[in-house]
Amino acid sequence: MLPWYYATLEEWGIRYSSSVYPGHTYLYGIAGFPQQIHRPLIDGVQTGVTEIPQRLTRIFGKDIGFSGGFYFRLFPLHFILHNIRRLNREGAPLFIYLHPREIDPRAPRLPLRGLDRMIHYWAVGSCEQKFIRLLQSLSSRYVTMADYVASLPAPDIP
Repeated sequence: MLPWYYATLEEWGIRYSSSVYPGHTYLYGIAGFPQQIHRPLIDGVQTGVTEIPQRLTRIFGKDIGFSGGFYFRLFPLHFILHNIRRLNREGAPLFIYLHPREIDPRAPRLPLRGLDRMIHYWAVGSCEQKFIRLLQSLSSRYVTMADYVASLPAPDIP
């Protein structure tokens, strides 16, 4: 699974990644990819890259993202907060991500149509305020991914 990807990350000295969406969508993702933090095996050899996949939630029998990108812009804040708190109670780490274009309605736009346009630009104008409200609503401790990965005991990462 993605041998060139992890080899390139290692070559460039990148120690962690959160680039793989653990499910299949219209535009991206890998069905069956683990949601747990792990070091992927490539041809039976464990990579030196820690993969931190996005956490998903179940909606109508389907696993779907909620804490970043289009999903963050699509779902209401109370739904996102509910899922964050649920995962935190379970002791599961969670990351929130937004692309710069998702909080800047003045950013240049690609000439997309239909579903692609909706996925890329839905609710961009209100995303920054939603993110600020999310941070104000949580009492959680926030850390960077680099600090989080550094805090993990090596045996805990398969």
